[in-house]
Amino acid sequence: MEIVKASYGPYRLASAEVVQASRDPLALLDVRPWPPDIGVQFIRPELVASERHLVAAFYAAATTMIAGTARSRRIEVELLLKLTGRTQILDALNIAGLRGGETRIVVAVISGGAQDPADWVVRVAGLLGGRLQQVSQASGSRMLLEIFAPKEARLRAIPRSSYADPLELLLIENVVASYIE
Repeated sequence: MEIVKASYGPYRLASAEVVQASRDPLALLDVRPWPPDIGVQFIRPELVASERHLVAAFYAAATTMIAGTARSRRIEVELLLKLTGRTQILDALNIAGLRGGETRIVVAVISGGAQDPADWVVRVAGLLGGRLQQVSQASGSRMLLEIFAPKEARLRAIPRSSYADPLELLLIENVVASYIE
């Protein structure tokens, strides 16, 4: 199991994919068993192009929170906005939010305090009755192409490599561009 970790300013991110969850993640969101300085976001895994995409969205969310320009008061919601490239919370939730009954999700935990977010990733996986694995690569997925609708010419302009998919790089570019909106 590999947990993705990043930090920026007072915020720390830990994230992993939970698979074979036996409990509905939405039910866990209703009870929110984590402390107030912990933000937890559940994301449909097919919308995370890569770990780099997720970390770039975290950096963008933390930057806007620190600068006071965030659209949300909660960093985990700001993460979802940056990840989806949307400016409206409802639009981001409609795109990346869970539908209910998922057995595979990406869990992103952000701490703004002393709590270690990686501990909460493990706890959340246990509460869901699932097991952790590394965040899957969703680059080039049909769903990402439908949601972000990049121009074919832009995709062709970026050479393929063993390190990154052109779609992944365009999505990261969208995240970076969101700083200047």
